[in-house]
Amino acid sequence: MKRLTVNPDPSLVFSSVIHGDPATPLLRAYAGDLVGIRIINTSGHDNGSFHIAGQRFRLERFDPKEAPKDSISLGISERFDLGFVAGGVGLSPVAPLQGGDYVYMSGTHEKMMDGAWGILRVFDTLQPDLRPLRQPAPPAGAGFPQNTECTQQDRRNCARPPRASDTGSIVPADMPVRVFDVVAIQRAIQFSNTLSIANGRAYVLAEDEAAVLAGTKPLEPLVLRANVGEAVRINFTNHLPATGNGLPRASLHISQLTKTTASLGSAFGFNNDSTAAPGETITQWYVIDARNEVPRSFNITDFGDPISGPASGLYGAFIVAPAGSTYHDVKTGLPVRSGAVVDVRNPGLPGGGYRDAALIFHDDDQVMNRDVMPYRIDVEGVRGINYKAEPFSAKNPDRLVVDANIANVFHTGDGGAGSHADPLTPLIEAKVGDPVLLHVLQGYGQHAHVFAAHGYNFPFDASRAGMSHFPARQFAPHVSIDAYLVDGAGGQGTKLPGDYMYRDMRNPFLEAGLWGIVRVATEDEARVLPLPDLRPGWNLVSRHVIPDNTSVGQFLASIQGKYDRVSAVDPADPTRFLVFTPGGAGNTLASLDNTMGFWIRMTQPAFLSPQGRLPATTDIPLKKGWNLVGWPSFSTKPVGTALSSIAGKFDQVLAYDASDAADPWKRFDPAAPAFGSDLRAMRPLLGYWIHMTEAATLRVENP
Repeated sequence: MKRLTVNPDPSLVFSSVIHGDPATPLLRAYAGDLVGIRIINTSGHDNGSFHIAGQRFRLERFDPKEAPKDSISLGISERFDLGFVAGGVGLSPVAPLQGGDYVYMSGTHEKMMDGAWGILRVFDTLQPDLRPLRQPAPPAGAGFPQNTECTQQDRRNCARPPRASDTGSIVPADMPVRVFDVVAIQRAIQFSNTLSIANGRAYVLAEDEAAVLAGTKPLEPLVLRANVGEAVRINFTNHLPATGNGLPRASLHISQLTKTTASLGSAFGFNNDSTAAPGETITQWYVIDARNEVPRSFNITDFGDPISGPASGLYGAFIVAPAGSTYHDVKTGLPVRSGAVVDVRNPGLPGGGYRDAALIFHDDDQVMNRDVMPYRIDVEGVRGINYKAEPFSAKNPDRLVVDANIANVFHTGDGGAGSHADPLTPLIEAKVGDPVLLHVLQGYGQHAHVFAAHGYNFPFDASRAGMSHFPARQFAPHVSIDAYLVDGAGGQGTKLPGDYMYRDMRNPFLEAGLWGIVRVATEDEARVLPLPDLRPGWNLVSRHVIPDNTSVGQFLASIQGKYDRVSAVDPADPTRFLVFTPGGAGNTLASLDNTMGFWIRMTQPAFLSPQGRLPATTDIPLKKGWNLVGWPSFSTKPVGTALSSIAGKFDQVLAYDASDAADPWKRFDPAAPAFGSDLRAMRPLLGYWIHMTEAATLRVENP
């Protein structure tokens, strides 16, 4: 990038304060003007994307149901007419219009570096050389721009633009606020046995920084979530090692979300500077406006060092979920504040929620599609999905080292000698019929890619009902795909268990390691927690984590106000029930743990997630006669397998299925033929009555 020879600070390459305006077209408008950008990809061999930071458009501009976006994939010879309101699309009623500089660019890194970018300048006061398009006259704002171009001959001596300050003025007073403390760190990123970034960079939550740097918490791209109707405050701190002169700077730029120019995470044009030097913290505000937002995903990227930041792994995703959603670890059920693969739980949704996964692609290949002979067939550079890859190419034969037979390259066994383990890329697990939403993004790249999940279709546009379904979609940097798998896990119309491949449909990138597995199990063999949980009325349940606090009030804190009575068997007298009523006097039930089954009467649907840790093995002493016990495992297992440690010592198991109002009691009799029992499996989150013919200890192991 030529500008780096004028001033080597990469955080200032887009700054008109330092460099003046770019030679590319300067688009000018007044805040509130209708703006049309007509774009066509005239390249003869490259697909890519178009991104305009801080502004949003609709592809179907006359369809108000379409969620607006700020990026679009561009195929060869494709053209689009992009219409939007300058400075105003998606802003909250508190601050509906604003002046500022908004950068448009090619999303492909190399094209951006080569100069494929420019500025849309939005004025908030009347300009002598820009005729108004409408009456009344443009709004009387603070007057943009207030910064001016540096006049020093040596632009290396120019002062930085003033520091941006966002006070959250766009956030309505009654809107709930979700707060994240995010840091940028430096750490090696190991994509595979043969692919790595030695001085990788990543966003992590501040509370996870020490664990990630120590290697006790796996490193993955940061994925944040919030709900429609919420505001978000991010306190971003640059913890990258300082190299001098206030470098390297870093920033956090979230595509599409409603924000002011002070939260663009950049130094665009004549805007103030919202990047951070090492050790600095900057606060940014966003609004998830219900008028414009639906559950979908946005890219997080770095404009503090657009040259090296994203290329080193400094990217992530921000995901919007339906109002009222909570986010949970797929194994423990504990609430989580970040994570690429989580369960989104929402009693108001069909099925009680969905399996939610962000797949963030990375490619640093600069040789494919070049007009050179011989044509390249191997991908160069680092590539992966969520910082992981499973290559089997001639250049990176990682998977072929285990088993050289190419016919077995996608087969997974036990991971022993000569047997492939599951790929390093994200494993997405669900049971047949579970709703599944895959968010596909590209954190950094030189190419457009095509995503597909074999055996599945997904709507072309998840923001609108009635859209056509497709088995594959192109995407590129700054563009995201939100793939709701039609009919859920198991495939459209088939609902079959098994392993399904998701992949890059460009074969060289498939061989380079851009693929993974969606694993779908039957109801009786699932290794994930059920999505539906507590229903209004009585439920017979348990929890599988060892609680941090066993007191009833703390154990049930996550559903406070949503239940009115709890009962459990007195361990000293199996014929007597202990009772807990919130706020009641004379409660006899004082504690709950993961070995216990218990009854709870709900006043509204909810998901119970006590704080705790997942046990490796749990031993539950059982007395002769009836025992009310928990199932302390995240896996579903056939009853005979689950109770193998007490085989021959019990003669009956009962469960209560609150979802089956007509016949809630389910029974297993080990002596009866299979058709004589309607309880086939022990499932997590449920409680069970076991009738013992003699005392024994039930051992439950988590895989």
